[in-house]
Amino acid sequence: MITVKVRAIFHLKEMLGAKEITLNLRRNATIKDLIQFLIEKYGKKFEDAIKNPDGGLNPIITILVNGRQIDFIGGIETKLADGDIISFIPPVGGG
Repeated sequence: MITVKVRAIFHLKEMLGAKEITLNLRRNATIKDLIQFLIEKYGKKFEDAIKNPDGGLNPIITILVNGRQIDFIGGIETKLADGDIISFIPPVGGG
């Protein structure tokens, strides 16, 4: 087993019920596995926020592993390691 921390802000934080949660996952788990775990735990509302209607990841949500965007380190198949910090960041607006 590995232990990872998941951080979220704005409406995603509200869905998770905290700014940061700690999870235990199987060894060699990927971002894809983590997302599936979170969908099973937090339901359709989380799935709708993180995925497009076609089932792909919502491109407006940035996912970081230890501060690095997954698009540059393996995408959804990025393997997670013990102690990793995964951040889900929705778009920020303002004026």
